[in-house]
Parts: sequence; C-alpha cells; structure tokens
Amino acid sequence: MSDQGPEPPWVDAAPPAPAPEPPPPVVGGPAVRQEPVAPQGAPQSPLRAIERLANWSLGLSIASLFCGGIFFSIPALILASKAQRKAQPFGKTSSDGRIRAARTVAIVAIAVWVLFFIIYVAALSSSDSS
Repeated sequence: MSDQGPEPPWVDAAPPAPAPEPPPPVVGGPAVRQEPVAPQGAPQSPLRAIERLANWSLGLSIASLFCGGIFFSIPALILASKAQRKAQPFGKTSSDGRIRAARTVAIVAIAVWVLFFIIYVAALSSSDSS
C-alpha cells in the first residue's frame, strides 16, 4: 500500500471477460439481405432520388384534394415533372406509376378546386343580386 491512502477498487479488479463470439449462420435458413447504409452526406443513387421525388409529388397531390388545393397541387406537378425528367435516361423505372398518378391526381385536384371556386363565386353573386 502507498502513503496516499487506499487504492481504488478497480486497480485490483480482474480483466474483463472477452465478448462472446456471434453464433454461426444458420444453414438453410431464410436469407436476409441488408441494404448498405450510405454515410451521412454521401450522394444518393439517382433512382433513390427519383423515388423520393415521386413519393413527395404523390403525397402533395393527394393532400391537395382535401386541403391546400392549388397550393399543394402545383408543387406536386412541378415535382412530378422533375422526377420524370430525371427518370428518362433510365427508361422504365418503378416510380413511373407514382409519377403518372401524382400528375393525374394533381390535375383533378386543380379542376375540383377551380369548380368549387366558380360555384362559390356564382353563389355569392346570386345572393347579392337578390
């Protein structure tokens, strides 16, 4: 022992036990495919970027039916056009259906909101003239 007092308890402690080895892979079991994870700030694959644009455009166009109207459907059309331009060099992609659906729903939403606006203005003008 030293003159400075008792030694800390971890000085005499035994070394930690080694970590157990992982179990061997199961032969004949289901194959699990793990997607590689890109580090933060790494560039995305072009198809992944197209999928994100298609998903956003479809989400915005569906939201424009119920709320937001033209304020959501116009950005949805812009994103769908951008996704289609980016997908053109790849030919047919898995996002083509979503892009087409986003455009269709956004155009329908614009038509519905314009129709509601016309009916609203007509109703206001007919109530003013009475």
